[in-house]
Amino acid sequence: MRNIGYIFLSVLFAAFMFSCGGRAKVAAKVSGGTVFEVSDSVIAAGVADTLDFGRMREGEKVEKEFRIRNTGDKPLVVINVDSSCGCTLFGFDRSPVMPGEEKTVTASFNSAGYYGEVVKKASLYTSASSEPHTIIVVARVN
Repeated sequence: MRNIGYIFLSVLFAAFMFSCGGRAKVAAKVSGGTVFEVSDSVIAAGVADTLDFGRMREGEKVEKEFRIRNTGDKPLVVINVDSSCGCTLFGFDRSPVMPGEEKTVTASFNSAGYYGEVVKKASLYTSASSEPHTIIVVARVN
């Protein structure tokens, strides 16, 4: 019985370690009108936004664009976006977003090794606050 426990833990560990690996089989681009409002007050309120990649097949790599609207009164600079997994990547430029203006950010999700409902967390770091703006990434993988 003890060996079964070790085998189970080993398989679970291996699945965790390699869950973001693999090559994408198909690339798709999802366009959307998603706009996240970001300012020091929005971040302080702890508001989280959701980025939904929708349904996809296992192995697909899907890109989605969203916009960040600066609702503050000072220029906003995207410093970094960290995600809880290497399967979710973000692309952006560091030019300032003036108050009331928007900037496009590209997100990509690689579904290799995933099945079912996938939920990941990303942290958007900006010049508006030392605390990140939380983005919840959701996908449904068949």
